[in-house]
Amino acid sequence: MSKNYLKIFEDGTSEAVDVKPSWGMYEKEHALDNREVYIDGNWYSTVGGELVTNGTFDTDTDWVKDAAWNISNGTLNSTGGVGESAYQNKGYDANVIYTITYTISNFISGTVKILSGTNDEYHSASGTYSINTNITTNSIQFYSIGFVGSIDNISVYKKEPTIDTLQPPHTYLSNKGKLAGIEVANGVPVDIHYDELAPTLVEDTIKVSNLVVGETANISSLNVTDGFDLGQKMYEVRYSGDENGNLRYKNITYKNITGRPIVIYITLGATTISNLAMLYIDGVFSGYLRNDNSGFTANTFVGLIPNESTYKVVEVTGTVELTAWSELR
Repeated sequence: MSKNYLKIFEDGTSEAVDVKPSWGMYEKEHALDNREVYIDGNWYSTVGGELVTNGTFDTDTDWVKDAAWNISNGTLNSTGGVGESAYQNKGYDANVIYTITYTISNFISGTVKILSGTNDEYHSASGTYSINTNITTNSIQFYSIGFVGSIDNISVYKKEPTIDTLQPPHTYLSNKGKLAGIEVANGVPVDIHYDELAPTLVEDTIKVSNLVVGETANISSLNVTDGFDLGQKMYEVRYSGDENGNLRYKNITYKNITGRPIVIYITLGATTISNLAMLYIDGVFSGYLRNDNSGFTANTFVGLIPNESTYKVVEVTGTVELTAWSELR
C-alpha cells in the first residue's frame, strides 16, 4: 500500500506517511485520528485514543449491567426493562468536548436514553448515532425505557487531539508529486502550503522529422512541457483569513514548481482603507495593492511568475484583507 505523503527533513532525509497534516487544530474523525499539526510556526505530533474499553462487546467484561441488560453475540442487549442501565465508569474531564458514537441494531420496541450528564439523547430506531458533548459524569450510560434491542460499536474520544511533541522542521510532499507552495526562510524550505489541485504537467511530445532550417535536422521528439498556457487552467485559491492548507495567504512565500510560468490574480478588498500590500517575485518588488482614505474600490494585481520563482504578498500598513486570489497554473 502506497503512502500518501512524504515528510522531507532539512538534512535531505525523508519519511513516507499515510496521515495528512493539519494547519492548526482540527476535529478528529475517529479515535485514532492523530495528525501532525502546524501551530505558531512549528509542527507538533498529537495523541489521543479510544476511551471506552470493550466497546465492541467481544467479551462479557468491563461493563456494569442491571438485570435487563446482557452481553452476548458481540452486542450489548436489553430485554425491555424500565429504569435499568448499562454503563462503564471513566474519568472524563467536564471541560472537554467528547465525540460519542454508537450503533443501535435489532430494534424492536421502547426507547434507549444515552446519558452523559449534559446532552442526553433518546432513540427509538436502529441506526448509527454521534454526538459532541461535555461529559459531566464519570460514565457513559445506556438507560432503558422499555428498550428491546442491541447496542454496538461504542466509541468515546476527545473531539480535538492533544498536542504532544515538537517535531523537527520539515516539508510535506503529496503523493501527486507536486508542492503547490513552499514557505522559505533564509533559502531553506521549512514549511509547506499545499493544495489538492496539483495540476498535471502536459507530457505530450511533438514528433518532427526532416525539419529544414538552413540545413536538414532530424528531430525525433520535442518536449513541450516547458511551454506557457499549455494544458493550464484557472484555479481559485482564494484567501479566506485563516490558514487551511488549500488556500493562499499574505506574508507567506510561495514557490512555483509547476514546471512552467503561472499567472496570479490578487484582489484587495474595497472596504480596506489606507492599507498597503506589496508583492515580491524572487524577493524583488513587483507591484502593490493600495486603498486610499476614501475607501477606494477594490483593485487587482496581475503578475507573471516564472517557473521555480517565489512570490509573496507582504502586508505593509494596516490590516490587509485579500478578497480574491486566483492562479492560471
